[in-house]
Amino acid sequence: MRLERQYLATILHPFLCAFARHALLPFLVLLLFFPLTGCAPMLAVPIAPAFAPRSLVETRTSLAHSDSSAPSIPQIVTSGVMVSSHDMTIGNSPQHLSLLDVDLTNPNVRLGVVQAHQRLFSSGETLSSMGQRTNAVAGINGDFFEIYGSGAPLGMLQVQGKIMQSPSSFAVLGITSSGRLTIGPEAFSAKVSTLHGSYTLHSINRYGDVNGDHLVLFTPALGASILLNGASIAILKPVHGSTHVFTVLCIQENRNSLPILSGASALIGSGAAARWLSHLQIGETLNISEHLAPDSNLVKAIGGGPQLIKNGAIYHDPFVPAPSEATQENPLTALGISRDGLHALLVVCNGHQADASLSKGLTYAQMAHYLLTHGAYQAMLFDSGGSSELVARLPGKPGLSVINSPSDGYERPVANGLFIYSTEKVPGPATAVVVNNNQALTLLPGTNIRLSAYALDALHNPASDPLQFSVIPGSLATIERGMLRVKARSGHGLLQARAGHASTTIQLNVVEHLAALRITPSMPDLMSGQRIQFQLTGLADNNAVVPIPGDMGRWHIIPARLGTMQANGLFTASSSVVGTGSLSASVYGLQVSASIAVGDLAGTVSSMTDLDQWGVSDHYLNVYPRNVPIPGPHVVSTGSMVLNSQVKRAPEDAGTMDLWYHFRPDQHVSHLDPYPDDPNRFQIPLRCGQQAPAAVGFWIKAATAQNKYRGGPFDPGVLNLSIGFYEADNTPISFHLGILTSSDWIFIPARLPQGLDYPLRVNYISIVVINPPKSETGHLYLSTLQALYAPRPLHCAQPAFLSGTEST
Repeated sequence: MRLERQYLATILHPFLCAFARHALLPFLVLLLFFPLTGCAPMLAVPIAPAFAPRSLVETRTSLAHSDSSAPSIPQIVTSGVMVSSHDMTIGNSPQHLSLLDVDLTNPNVRLGVVQAHQRLFSSGETLSSMGQRTNAVAGINGDFFEIYGSGAPLGMLQVQGKIMQSPSSFAVLGITSSGRLTIGPEAFSAKVSTLHGSYTLHSINRYGDVNGDHLVLFTPALGASILLNGASIAILKPVHGSTHVFTVLCIQENRNSLPILSGASALIGSGAAARWLSHLQIGETLNISEHLAPDSNLVKAIGGGPQLIKNGAIYHDPFVPAPSEATQENPLTALGISRDGLHALLVVCNGHQADASLSKGLTYAQMAHYLLTHGAYQAMLFDSGGSSELVARLPGKPGLSVINSPSDGYERPVANGLFIYSTEKVPGPATAVVVNNNQALTLLPGTNIRLSAYALDALHNPASDPLQFSVIPGSLATIERGMLRVKARSGHGLLQARAGHASTTIQLNVVEHLAALRITPSMPDLMSGQRIQFQLTGLADNNAVVPIPGDMGRWHIIPARLGTMQANGLFTASSSVVGTGSLSASVYGLQVSASIAVGDLAGTVSSMTDLDQWGVSDHYLNVYPRNVPIPGPHVVSTGSMVLNSQVKRAPEDAGTMDLWYHFRPDQHVSHLDPYPDDPNRFQIPLRCGQQAPAAVGFWIKAATAQNKYRGGPFDPGVLNLSIGFYEADNTPISFHLGILTSSDWIFIPARLPQGLDYPLRVNYISIVVINPPKSETGHLYLSTLQALYAPRPLHCAQPAFLSGTEST
């Protein structure tokens, strides 16, 4: 979950599941992009600190639940690894869990740790990307991290025996040289030694530790430049590729930055550590000895936390990365292991989903109880919320599939992941062939579809033998390059598939009549201009499911102004019409319809001109309760707020909220946050007590063109916009709205996920800049905070604050 942490006054705090085999159920910154090979001059560069609003990027590819749910019947991913799902109810809340059951005694199975882009500081990488590039067969997300900041994980990271980041106080999942798993905190100790003495090494790649008398080692794994405050640096060159023996290339004193390291490492110290470094000689050899306790034989490790189960009992870990989330129902990622550390259960629980057939999420205690009842002797959590994800290679699929339903609606880039690999080096000969899940295939005349077929070897990995197909009789259909083309008007036959010495045969039926026709989705609510793919399926007289390509349907939209439909069933909503209607498809004399809603009804939550009810803050406000003065001030260190009666979005407006911002250059996050004195005054309700809003947003423009702010979100000096709310249970939530690039009036919405607890109350609006390289000053004008609802007719009087109507 996004780790939302407060920042310090002058610098940011930088890094602010044999279970007995029979018991383990199958539910089971300015960056310097030049290499440092010597002692080049070092420039001051900003570091991106922690900032974590919920981000809903509309251009991302959404994950349909029908494509991203784990099989309820356990399936073999590879020999020794099973994927399955578990649906249950806790209290009145439905829960859907996706699980990986991993037998580490199986010689086909090994675990690995992957860091995003192979460096600590990065913008993150999706779990699928990390798994695909390392040829994993399954995996889960890993450690908490500084999202929208440095991207660095909070805890320990060790890859292939090399410590990329030394441990913090949080729990660690360790993998020993024998393949056994461990869970618990790890203590790091190290020493730098020369012929003339030694000094204690405090940590590795932890930039927040460069203070006092600490000596810190930085390696190329950091992947970024960092700011310093007059520290001393010793640049080290590894001796013959060693990770422990180095030669001193040069010593630099009173430095304010460390550029990106490439092919070299650096010892950085201040105080007594700096004085020790000053005695090193160029060309001198030094040795760095490292030790972990209690597990000194780890070869891979990944951080997380808290530890949920210790030695077979529920454990209340005092070190929790996100303590405020412990009692909240959230998507969670966890792992439990057997007493011998040779069996693991990896669990991801869906969450933030309102549909009763989906999942609400678990508290830490509920996940701990689930793992304990399923045999875990040790267990821990990993990063959760929108980060929670489980991927696996399903049989017949070419790559990894997202098995759970991420609460953001798409894969979130994360810091690292824990992955499962098959040790098989080359595919083996086929031992099994599967076509259409070995079920009879029923089709309509004229159908052209791609066959679902695959061959597996003895380890349930894709086989080396190619697939060959035949249809008996040949007059029924043909198969070419995996495409089956129906030729007959009706009839029955066989479809045979062979790979090497393995084969299978299924029944092939061609029917001219359908008993029923179905369409999905059946009731979509669409944004203006949004695209959606409709799918058709039929039922034969014997209830056999009949797949129907979209281009076999005759599509019709009523009224036609709602949008356009392509022949293959791809619908594009109108960008100007607001209304409801129907979309129908006809196939072989049957018709089916979907109810569609296009556009939004807008309700005004606040005009943004009643400034006697608003204050402004330069502090982080995504907490409950807020610690702000009431009534709030209109002037703070980062700017001010006034009513500007000269700038109006509409002629009838009283004016706009004029925010003047002044962000000084520094290594920090700067806020200018308007907030209502009383959040209860500005509420976003359910429409008619039943329909949640699709989005909430406001109008904004800049006084001048914002070309100088063009760049990616959270790049240094870029103005970012976010909005925060309280749910009905006082849970603070926030949404990243994007970056400001226009001097024209634009409406910026936050698309709301399912499962929020209404009514929402407005907590704040935030203008945020990270590490501005120079002073940033200007005016922003805000107007009319609105909630947007799908324009579906409901059986109640329209709420007074809803001003929108359907287009005619």
